[in-house]
Amino acid sequence: MIGSSTRGRTGGARRSATTGFRGATLVAVVVAMTTIGMLPGVAGAQTADDTTESGTLAWTDCAELDPQGTFAIECATLTVPVDHDEPDGPTLDLAVRRIATDVDPSERLGSLVINPGGPGGPALGILPAMAASGLFAGWDLVAPDPRGVGDSAPLACEDAVPDPAPPEGNPFVDVDEANADIIRACLASDGEVFSHLGTVTVAKDLDLLRDALGEDQLDYLGFSYGTHLGAVYADLFGDRVGRFVLDGPVLLDSVVDATLEQIAGFDDAIDRFDAGCAVEEQCVLADYGARSVWRHLAWRLGEEPMSATIDDPALGVSGEFTVDTVTLDNATALAIYVGRAYWGVFAQALLDATWGDAELLWTMSYLWDSGPYSAAAGLGVLCADDPDRSVGPTEAQQLTYQEILDGNTTWAFQIGAELSQCRVAPVSDESVPDLSIAEGETNPMLVIAKTHDPATPYSGALDFMEAVGPGRLLTVVDDGHTAVADGNTCVDATTVRFLATGELPPEGAVCYPDGQVGVNIEPVEDGWAVLEVVPGSPADGIVEPGDLIVAWNGEPVPPGPTVPPRIGDEVVLTLVRADATLDVAVVVRPPAFWLPDD
Repeated sequence: MIGSSTRGRTGGARRSATTGFRGATLVAVVVAMTTIGMLPGVAGAQTADDTTESGTLAWTDCAELDPQGTFAIECATLTVPVDHDEPDGPTLDLAVRRIATDVDPSERLGSLVINPGGPGGPALGILPAMAASGLFAGWDLVAPDPRGVGDSAPLACEDAVPDPAPPEGNPFVDVDEANADIIRACLASDGEVFSHLGTVTVAKDLDLLRDALGEDQLDYLGFSYGTHLGAVYADLFGDRVGRFVLDGPVLLDSVVDATLEQIAGFDDAIDRFDAGCAVEEQCVLADYGARSVWRHLAWRLGEEPMSATIDDPALGVSGEFTVDTVTLDNATALAIYVGRAYWGVFAQALLDATWGDAELLWTMSYLWDSGPYSAAAGLGVLCADDPDRSVGPTEAQQLTYQEILDGNTTWAFQIGAELSQCRVAPVSDESVPDLSIAEGETNPMLVIAKTHDPATPYSGALDFMEAVGPGRLLTVVDDGHTAVADGNTCVDATTVRFLATGELPPEGAVCYPDGQVGVNIEPVEDGWAVLEVVPGSPADGIVEPGDLIVAWNGEPVPPGPTVPPRIGDEVVLTLVRADATLDVAVVVRPPAFWLPDD
């Protein structure tokens, strides 16, 4: 699990198909149209000198990392001890990237260090995605590759991680043996570094980065596994915690507990996809039962894989590819991690594959599985963090059967097989203790959790809050993994305000998705040009393509409303159509596939 999953495979931990605490790296996968009600910010091109200095880091231009030239990405190297208990011993170099703010120096807010999740995920992809969100004006966005990952002393034993394949024998035994082989290979080829990959060590690296950036306190945005890293940092360096935003909270001091929570989380996600399709007229599986189609396709691919002919210049992929249960698992992971935005696409992919066309299913799998990822490093982090993880295949099987008895059947065997992934790893002397950070020991932290997050379920968020006393929980009633920069104005506004001022939301604060009018727009000088009206939406039959929206409830656009539309509100749009100006009223509806909590 958590980026080192072998679920559904006999080949070991190449890539997590349905589990893993990857967070905001998924932002780069999703391409969405600008829609009324979402009102995303737009970031312009940023510039920086070829060589600049900040703290003790020497920044150089890294234009090759952004061929389009949209952002000026800079690179630096931070040298850290392999073992922080031996500061004068062997060292390794961490790759650090930055997109510097272009605001006036008097308006600069500081350096915001970002961890996108994992463990095992490199950080480069998160920078353009966060910069493009337009949420972080005034911040230098900084993202280090954690040790053993990406360009930070990558592990040679990544070559020992086999390609994924459908299971052939007992998955509990196969996964146990595969991970044992990877761990032995890593200890043989990368023993010194592999033995010092745990989150306690990575947190100490973060503190050296804070100092090198010239900051008295660390300002930090952590997604998924990055919330665990943030909590560990706060436990070690409480007086150096600045503004911490922790999105998709999870504690990984127990691999077993986190894995069992994910079994339930993924089952809930498939239930929600099935229910969403049943009530959403846009879903092509509404009349068939989405879960039933998914189960049938899983059985069919298990019996006989299909093939897909791909010729996609945008992806740079051409050829004929096998489509099997791993393909389905990867596509499913993408759909439930991204959430509602991909449910319609996923339903179409399932229907197409059922009728023999697996191109879309394969493409979704490719999007999930094509990014850089250090599975061996992720495994090393998990095994270092949890001192109590000597579960063998037999006990893993027993725990999994209990989940099945509790009704969590969708991926119980595949995820449960990972329970014994650390059995042969040596116990680290820097395992994560039971965290208990009291109120007042650090600055307050903003913790954000979705009620139906499959990878970091809400039940785990409540446990997280018990351990992290200075945290303030913002609950987001929605599906998918992580919430910042996910198109929710309430979440994004709360995050921006907290980072800039330290203002927390009130106790018990809840965010709902922005209501939708159903008009795709393009901002122009005099208003919003209507590009498309979504069929069946509140605006269908009222607003027409080619209209120019010049006011929203009497407020001129741009900039438009300062408060996002609420579900059920009536909105008056002032339109210019031909030579006429007219006011039309529409009732805001929930976004597609959204299911309220009872």
